[in-house]
Amino acid sequence: MSTIPTVGGQRFKGLKKTPKIVKFLGLELEITKLSVTDVLAVQEYTKELAGDPLKEIPADEHANIKGLINIIKIGSAELAEYADEDLREIAIDDLNKLADEILKFSGMGSNLKTS
Repeated sequence: MSTIPTVGGQRFKGLKKTPKIVKFLGLELEITKLSVTDVLAVQEYTKELAGDPLKEIPADEHANIKGLINIIKIGSAELAEYADEDLREIAIDDLNKLADEILKFSGMGSNLKTS
């Protein structure tokens, strides 16, 4: 017997994202694994920020920070409620560590260990 719930005939549709509690600025924060759809959305947003020289669309000068905040907002429902301006008040090192933790938890990122 299957232990995976069936929703509308599709066993995996409607499943919740896998959560994990991490420390962020000394507090506990729940992050979730990024889905394939989330990753594709991040990639699309990154392309938009990069501009298009052929169409004379310049790159966004704050692309790196905007991309970082985008990953954090997708990977943390609580921080998704914050305005970008509020998140920019947090130290870049702390934002980088959190985004890296989200990516690592999702099976991506610079700290992914293979065994």
